[in-house]
Amino acid sequence: MGSNISQNNHQNQEPVNTTWVYDDEFGWIDVELFLVRIRKMEEELSNKFKKTG
Repeated sequence: MGSNISQNNHQNQEPVNTTWVYDDEFGWIDVELFLVRIRKMEEELSNKFKKTG
């Protein structure tokens, strides 16, 4: 499991190492992408609470 890297788009960059975990409900999950989404949700919630708090 991993991501294909186009040489044209990623010249002079190191290959991306992707960690995957398996969940019975959702299947294979890209851990890094999952964490990015969680951080974004945390930021949105924090901003929402600052406005109402």
